[in-house]
Amino acid sequence: MASKRAQIRGVLFGVLGGIIAGSISRKSLNLSKNASLLSGLLAGTGVAYVMAQQELEHDLSHLEKTQSQLKGSGQRLRPFSSSPSDEMERLDLKSADERNFEAGVGGLHELRDKYATTRGDH
Repeated sequence: MASKRAQIRGVLFGVLGGIIAGSISRKSLNLSKNASLLSGLLAGTGVAYVMAQQELEHDLSHLEKTQSQLKGSGQRLRPFSSSPSDEMERLDLKSADERNFEAGVGGLHELRDKYATTRGDH
């Protein structure tokens, strides 16, 4: 959950950074259209990478801090939290208890056979 959130925020900031860098290079620096597109692409890629790494590092350190505080105080996580970051922490801590198995590919792990019976004669 923390890595997905970091990736989404990184992409959003990267797109925004690329648009700003491209428009600045086109209007202020009077670069050609292709050069300004390349400038925006490179700047956006760099911003997205750095932002995603920093966001992931921040989220994981916050998660470790919260987890150590919970272990020290003997409290349990609340089942319903008020902020999205609390919800993220609850889900990340809960995922450690889940079973590890490969459920399927292409969405087949969600397949429910409504015609299956328990009679055993099919």
